[in-house]
Amino acid sequence: MEERKAKTRKSYTAQFKLEVIQFAKESGNRAAGRKFNVNEASVREWRKNEEIFKKLHRGKRAMRYRKCFWPTLEKELYDWVMLERSRGMRLSTTRILLQAKQIAREKKIDFKAYPSWGFRFMRRNNLSVRASTSKGQKLPIDWEAKVIKFRQFVRAFSE
Repeated sequence: MEERKAKTRKSYTAQFKLEVIQFAKESGNRAAGRKFNVNEASVREWRKNEEIFKKLHRGKRAMRYRKCFWPTLEKELYDWVMLERSRGMRLSTTRILLQAKQIAREKKIDFKAYPSWGFRFMRRNNLSVRASTSKGQKLPIDWEAKVIKFRQFVRAFSE
């Protein structure tokens, strides 16, 4: 029996895709596929998205991610994340997943929030979980007097 080779997935820059599209306009999709060693179906899909590729940075890998399955859920979750951040709340990936499950229940969506989904959601929306930082509080007006009093207390206690 003939052994099948596993196909490796390739990613292409926007510049490369535009070159293939230009060649395909002149010579056809099949010829462009043969010349640039890409699938004809990919050439057809790229031609449909030509305007998008023109707007992208030429060196970037263009349109590599799948569209999300639940755009309304993701939009609502993103809005919630931004609201919580504007309030100064600290968000963890677990908290984001719990909120996603709650939104899914409200919308009656059959959805399982796995950690991998959470990381992909964050990547799609350019979000990151930041390290917690503390905001410095303003010192009281009489802070110098309090420091002196504390030092005296420590000296008296240690003697």
